[in-house]
Amino acid sequence: MKIDYSYIAEPEQLIAFLAVAKYGSFSKAAERVMRSQSTISNAVATLEVKLGVMLFERAGKRPPRLTKEGEEFQRLAAPIVGALISLETDFLDAVEGAPPRLSIATHSSVVMHILPIPIAKFRKAQPTAEISVVSKSREEILALVRSTEVDLGITSLRSVPQDLCYKVFAKYPRELVAPKRHPLLSKKILTLKDFCQYPIIIRPRGSATRDHFDAVMAKAGLNYHVSLEVTGKDATLEYVRQGEGIALVNNYKGEHSYRNNLCSRDVSKLFGYSERGFVWLNGRAIKDVVSQFMSVIMT
Repeated sequence: MKIDYSYIAEPEQLIAFLAVAKYGSFSKAAERVMRSQSTISNAVATLEVKLGVMLFERAGKRPPRLTKEGEEFQRLAAPIVGALISLETDFLDAVEGAPPRLSIATHSSVVMHILPIPIAKFRKAQPTAEISVVSKSREEILALVRSTEVDLGITSLRSVPQDLCYKVFAKYPRELVAPKRHPLLSKKILTLKDFCQYPIIIRPRGSATRDHFDAVMAKAGLNYHVSLEVTGKDATLEYVRQGEGIALVNNYKGEHSYRNNLCSRDVSKLFGYSERGFVWLNGRAIKDVVSQFMSVIMT
Protein backbone atom coordinates (compact mmCIF):
# COMPACT_ATOMS: atom_id res chain seq x y z
CA MET A 1 0.00 0.00 0.00
CA LYS A 2 1.41 3.35 -1.06
CA ILE A 3 1.05 6.10 1.54
CA ASP A 4 0.24 9.64 0.46
CA TYR A 5 2.24 11.61 3.02
CA SER A 6 0.67 14.89 1.94
CA TYR A 7 -2.47 13.85 3.84
CA ILE A 8 -0.69 13.03 7.10
CA ALA A 9 -1.17 15.64 9.82
CA GLU A 10 2.00 17.47 10.77
CA PRO A 11 3.10 17.84 14.41
CA GLU A 12 2.65 21.65 14.32
CA GLN A 13 -0.94 21.19 13.18
CA LEU A 14 -1.66 18.72 15.96
CA ILE A 15 -0.09 20.98 18.56
CA ALA A 16 -2.08 23.98 17.31
CA PHE A 17 -5.33 22.00 17.35
CA LEU A 18 -4.81 20.66 20.88
CA ALA A 19 -3.81 24.10 22.18
CA VAL A 20 -7.01 25.68 20.84
CA ALA A 21 -9.05 22.80 22.27
CA LYS A 22 -7.40 23.19 25.68
CA TYR A 23 -7.50 26.99 26.01
CA GLY A 24 -10.71 27.66 24.09
CA SER A 25 -9.20 30.50 22.13
CA PHE A 26 -6.94 30.91 19.10
CA SER A 27 -5.21 33.90 20.67
CA LYS A 28 -4.58 32.14 24.00
CA ALA A 29 -3.38 29.04 22.17
CA ALA A 30 -0.95 31.17 20.14
CA GLU A 31 0.37 32.78 23.31
CA ARG A 32 0.84 29.43 25.07
CA VAL A 33 2.71 27.72 22.24
CA MET A 34 4.58 30.91 21.32
CA ARG A 35 3.28 31.22 17.78
CA SER A 36 1.37 33.99 16.00
CA GLN A 37 -2.40 33.76 15.98
CA SER A 38 -2.41 33.53 12.18
CA THR A 39 -0.04 30.56 12.35
CA ILE A 40 -2.36 28.74 14.75
CA SER A 41 -5.46 29.57 12.69
CA ASN A 42 -3.84 28.45 9.44
CA ALA A 43 -2.56 25.23 11.00
CA VAL A 44 -6.02 24.29 12.27
CA ALA A 45 -7.69 25.26 8.97
CA THR A 46 -5.18 23.17 6.99
CA LEU A 47 -5.76 20.23 9.31
CA GLU A 48 -9.51 20.48 8.79
CA VAL A 49 -9.02 20.48 5.02
CA LYS A 50 -6.80 17.39 5.24
CA LEU A 51 -9.32 15.54 7.39
CA GLY A 52 -12.33 16.77 5.46
CA VAL A 53 -14.24 17.73 8.62
CA MET A 54 -14.77 20.76 10.85
CA LEU A 55 -12.99 20.33 14.16
CA PHE A 56 -14.33 23.51 15.76
CA GLU A 57 -17.62 25.37 15.70
CA ARG A 58 -16.94 29.03 14.98
CA ALA A 59 -19.78 31.47 15.53
CA GLY A 60 -18.99 35.18 15.59
CA LYS A 61 -17.26 36.25 18.78
CA ARG A 62 -18.10 33.08 20.66
CA PRO A 63 -15.12 30.92 21.71
CA PRO A 64 -14.43 28.00 19.36
CA ARG A 65 -16.07 24.77 20.48
CA LEU A 66 -15.08 21.25 19.53
CA THR A 67 -17.44 19.43 17.20
CA LYS A 68 -18.13 15.72 17.74
CA GLU A 69 -15.42 15.02 15.18
CA GLY A 70 -13.13 17.42 17.02
CA GLU A 71 -13.69 15.61 20.33
CA GLU A 72 -12.82 12.28 18.74
CA PHE A 73 -9.75 13.71 17.05
CA GLN A 74 -8.63 15.25 20.35
CA ARG A 75 -8.82 11.83 22.01
CA LEU A 76 -6.67 10.30 19.28
CA ALA A 77 -4.20 13.16 18.90
CA ALA A 78 -3.41 13.81 22.58
CA PRO A 79 -1.25 10.70 23.19
CA ILE A 80 0.58 11.24 19.89
CA VAL A 81 1.56 14.80 20.77
CA GLY A 82 2.38 13.72 24.33
CA ALA A 83 4.78 11.12 22.97
CA LEU A 84 6.37 13.68 20.65
CA ILE A 85 6.86 16.15 23.49
CA SER A 86 8.57 13.56 25.69
CA LEU A 87 10.55 11.98 22.83
CA GLU A 88 13.49 14.38 22.88
CA THR A 89 13.88 14.37 26.66
CA ASP A 90 13.60 10.59 26.91
CA PHE A 91 16.08 10.11 24.06
CA LEU A 92 18.68 12.48 25.49
CA ASP A 93 18.35 10.90 28.92
CA ALA A 94 18.98 7.49 27.38
CA VAL A 95 22.04 8.38 25.27
CA GLU A 96 23.63 10.73 27.80
CA GLY A 97 23.21 8.38 30.73
CA ALA A 98 21.19 10.90 32.73
CA PRO A 99 19.74 9.76 36.08
CA PRO A 100 16.34 8.10 35.64
CA ARG A 101 13.47 10.52 36.23
CA LEU A 102 10.10 9.65 37.71
CA SER A 103 7.28 12.17 38.06
CA ILE A 104 4.00 11.39 39.81
CA ALA A 105 0.80 13.35 40.41
CA THR A 106 -1.50 12.11 43.15
CA HIS A 107 -3.52 13.10 46.22
CA SER A 108 -2.14 14.34 49.52
CA SER A 109 -3.48 11.22 51.26
CA VAL A 110 -1.50 9.00 48.88
CA VAL A 111 1.63 11.11 49.41
CA MET A 112 1.30 10.75 53.17
CA HIS A 113 -0.01 7.23 53.65
CA ILE A 114 0.77 5.08 50.58
CA LEU A 115 3.95 6.29 48.86
CA PRO A 116 6.59 6.54 51.63
CA ILE A 117 7.37 2.81 51.86
CA PRO A 118 7.32 2.13 48.08
CA ILE A 119 9.54 5.15 47.44
CA ALA A 120 12.02 3.92 50.07
CA LYS A 121 12.11 0.47 48.42
CA PHE A 122 12.41 2.00 44.96
CA ARG A 123 15.26 4.22 46.14
CA LYS A 124 17.29 1.15 47.09
CA ALA A 125 16.93 -0.22 43.56
CA GLN A 126 17.41 3.18 41.87
CA PRO A 127 19.65 5.24 44.19
CA THR A 128 20.31 7.95 41.58
CA ALA A 129 16.71 8.37 40.44
CA GLU A 130 15.22 11.87 40.46
CA ILE A 131 11.70 11.60 41.86
CA SER A 132 9.03 14.30 41.73
CA VAL A 133 5.69 13.90 43.53
CA VAL A 134 3.01 16.61 43.41
CA SER A 135 -0.27 16.69 45.31
CA LYS A 136 -3.26 17.57 43.13
CA SER A 137 -7.00 17.08 42.73
CA ARG A 138 -8.27 14.26 40.52
CA GLU A 139 -9.01 16.63 37.64
CA GLU A 140 -5.54 18.16 37.90
CA ILE A 141 -3.94 14.71 38.00
CA LEU A 142 -5.64 13.68 34.77
CA ALA A 143 -4.71 16.97 33.10
CA LEU A 144 -1.04 16.51 34.02
CA VAL A 145 -1.07 12.95 32.70
CA ARG A 146 -2.69 14.06 29.44
CA SER A 147 -0.16 16.83 28.95
CA THR A 148 2.71 14.40 29.73
CA GLU A 149 3.94 16.77 32.44
CA VAL A 150 4.04 13.72 34.71
CA ASP A 151 4.80 10.08 33.92
CA LEU A 152 2.15 8.63 36.16
CA GLY A 153 -0.99 9.56 38.03
CA ILE A 154 -2.29 7.77 41.13
CA THR A 155 -5.97 8.22 41.85
CA SER A 156 -9.27 6.34 41.52
CA LEU A 157 -11.59 6.40 38.52
CA ARG A 158 -15.21 5.28 38.38
CA SER A 159 -15.06 5.34 34.57
CA VAL A 160 -11.94 5.35 32.42
CA PRO A 161 -11.65 7.92 29.57
CA GLN A 162 -10.64 6.42 26.24
CA ASP A 163 -7.39 8.40 26.10
CA LEU A 164 -6.17 7.05 29.44
CA CYS A 165 -5.18 3.70 30.90
CA TYR A 166 -6.07 2.75 34.47
CA LYS A 167 -4.84 -0.16 36.59
CA VAL A 168 -5.96 -0.71 40.18
CA PHE A 169 -3.12 -1.73 42.50
CA ALA A 170 -4.85 -1.80 45.89
CA LYS A 171 -8.19 -1.63 47.68
CA TYR A 172 -8.60 -0.19 51.15
CA PRO A 173 -11.35 -0.53 53.78
CA ARG A 174 -13.53 2.44 54.57
CA GLU A 175 -14.04 3.21 58.22
CA LEU A 176 -16.04 5.37 60.57
CA VAL A 177 -13.94 7.51 62.90
CA ALA A 178 -15.51 9.09 65.98
CA PRO A 179 -14.61 10.12 69.52
CA LYS A 180 -14.25 7.28 72.02
CA ARG A 181 -17.53 6.06 73.51
CA HIS A 182 -19.51 7.44 70.56
CA PRO A 183 -22.78 5.41 70.27
CA LEU A 184 -22.06 4.28 66.70
CA LEU A 185 -18.79 2.64 67.70
CA SER A 186 -20.47 0.14 70.04
CA LYS A 187 -23.77 -0.41 68.24
CA LYS A 188 -24.11 -4.10 67.36
CA ILE A 189 -25.52 -3.63 63.86
CA LEU A 190 -24.72 -0.41 62.04
CA THR A 191 -27.00 0.84 59.24
CA LEU A 192 -26.90 3.69 56.76
CA LYS A 193 -29.70 5.42 58.69
CA ASP A 194 -27.41 5.64 61.71
CA PHE A 195 -25.09 7.95 59.75
CA CYS A 196 -27.96 10.38 59.20
CA GLN A 197 -28.36 10.98 62.93
CA TYR A 198 -25.02 12.74 63.35
CA PRO A 199 -23.14 15.56 61.56
CA ILE A 200 -20.57 14.22 59.14
CA ILE A 201 -17.10 15.45 58.20
CA ILE A 202 -16.29 14.42 54.66
CA ARG A 203 -14.35 15.35 51.53
CA PRO A 204 -15.76 17.98 49.14
CA ARG A 205 -18.00 17.03 46.22
CA GLY A 206 -16.06 15.75 43.24
CA SER A 207 -13.74 13.55 45.29
CA ALA A 208 -14.03 9.78 44.89
CA THR A 209 -14.95 9.27 48.55
CA ARG A 210 -17.66 11.93 48.52
CA ASP A 211 -19.12 10.85 45.18
CA HIS A 212 -19.33 7.26 46.39
CA PHE A 213 -20.88 8.28 49.73
CA ASP A 214 -23.48 10.43 47.98
CA ALA A 215 -24.33 7.60 45.55
CA VAL A 216 -24.82 5.07 48.39
CA MET A 217 -27.02 7.44 50.37
CA ALA A 218 -29.04 8.48 47.32
CA LYS A 219 -29.68 4.85 46.39
CA ALA A 220 -31.00 4.25 49.92
CA GLY A 221 -33.13 7.41 49.70
CA LEU A 222 -31.46 8.94 52.73
CA ASN A 223 -30.46 12.51 53.55
CA TYR A 224 -27.56 13.40 55.79
CA HIS A 225 -26.03 16.52 57.33
CA VAL A 226 -22.51 17.62 56.45
CA SER A 227 -20.99 19.71 59.21
CA LEU A 228 -17.67 20.26 57.44
CA GLU A 229 -16.08 19.56 54.09
CA VAL A 230 -12.32 19.11 54.32
CA THR A 231 -9.53 17.58 52.25
CA GLY A 232 -6.90 15.32 53.83
CA LYS A 233 -7.18 12.54 56.39
CA ASP A 234 -5.06 14.24 59.04
CA ALA A 235 -7.16 17.40 58.85
CA THR A 236 -10.34 15.32 59.01
CA LEU A 237 -9.20 13.55 62.17
CA GLU A 238 -8.32 16.84 63.82
CA TYR A 239 -11.85 18.16 63.27
CA VAL A 240 -13.34 14.93 64.63
CA ARG A 241 -11.26 15.54 67.77
CA GLN A 242 -12.72 19.04 67.98
CA GLY A 243 -16.23 17.59 68.01
CA GLU A 244 -17.33 18.77 64.56
CA GLY A 245 -18.81 15.36 63.76
CA ILE A 246 -18.06 11.80 62.73
CA ALA A 247 -16.03 11.00 59.61
CA LEU A 248 -15.76 8.46 56.82
CA VAL A 249 -12.10 7.85 55.90
CA ASN A 250 -9.99 5.33 54.03
CA ASN A 251 -7.85 2.97 56.07
CA TYR A 252 -4.53 2.83 54.19
CA LYS A 253 -2.33 1.16 56.81
CA GLY A 254 -4.56 -1.41 58.46
CA GLU A 255 -5.02 0.83 61.49
CA HIS A 256 -8.12 0.39 63.59
CA SER A 257 -7.27 2.65 66.49
CA TYR A 258 -6.28 6.29 66.76
CA ARG A 259 -4.62 8.35 69.43
CA ASN A 260 -6.07 11.37 71.21
CA ASN A 261 -9.46 9.96 72.11
CA LEU A 262 -10.47 8.71 68.66
CA CYS A 263 -11.63 5.23 67.66
CA SER A 264 -12.66 3.64 64.39
CA ARG A 265 -14.95 0.98 63.01
CA ASP A 266 -14.84 -0.78 59.65
CA VAL A 267 -17.88 0.15 57.53
CA SER A 268 -16.80 -1.45 54.24
CA LYS A 269 -19.92 -3.63 54.27
CA LEU A 270 -22.00 -0.46 54.01
CA PHE A 271 -19.79 1.67 51.74
CA GLY A 272 -17.55 -0.80 49.94
CA TYR A 273 -13.80 -0.46 49.52
CA SER A 274 -11.77 2.49 48.31
CA GLU A 275 -9.32 1.82 45.51
CA ARG A 276 -6.19 3.42 44.13
CA GLY A 277 -4.77 2.85 40.71
CA PHE A 278 -2.15 3.98 38.21
CA VAL A 279 -3.20 6.32 35.39
CA TRP A 280 -1.11 6.89 32.29
CA LEU A 281 -1.64 8.21 28.79
CA ASN A 282 -2.99 5.66 26.35
CA GLY A 283 -0.45 5.13 23.58
CA ARG A 284 2.49 6.56 25.51
CA ALA A 285 5.35 4.12 26.02
CA ILE A 286 5.95 3.39 29.71
CA LYS A 287 9.55 4.14 30.65
CA ASP A 288 11.56 1.44 32.41
CA VAL A 289 11.82 3.56 35.55
CA VAL A 290 8.03 3.98 35.66
CA SER A 291 7.46 0.27 35.13
CA GLN A 292 9.89 -0.53 37.95
CA PHE A 293 8.12 1.82 40.34
CA MET A 294 4.72 0.33 39.48
CA SER A 295 6.11 -3.13 40.19
CA VAL A 296 7.39 -2.01 43.61
CA ILE A 297 3.96 -0.72 44.63
CA MET A 298 2.17 -3.86 43.43
CA THR A 299 4.47 -6.27 45.30
